[in-house]
Amino acid sequence: MVGLEFPTALCYSKFMSYGEEYFIELAANDPEQLVELIKGSTLSTVELTFAAEAMGLADSSTKLVEATLLPLLDHKEALVREGALYGLSYRLVSSAAKKKIMALAKDDPSKGVRDSAKETLFWME
Repeated sequence: MVGLEFPTALCYSKFMSYGEEYFIELAANDPEQLVELIKGSTLSTVELTFAAEAMGLADSSTKLVEATLLPLLDHKEALVREGALYGLSYRLVSSAAKKKIMALAKDDPSKGVRDSAKETLFWME
């Protein structure tokens, strides 16, 4: 049986959804496209979560990764905040980012986000 391959240059439409592997591939091969998808408004909550986590693996500067993921720490969906935290956990982040993560570990209304923030801080040390 021949498998189907999805080119990384596919444009997103409301009729398709991306899997975690797609975002990991973009992080490795086309991080600018990944940034565009994250900053756009076409991804579902689950897709945005996967994309945020994959962004931490991107072959890009930490500055670009932070600029893309820090706004997601204020996202209304806890799952997206968790994905952004995991994306940031792959990096040595700025003191401002670390301060934001510490605040989430203490004050986020979601226990899952608080736990993810604590885990992120643990891996950053």
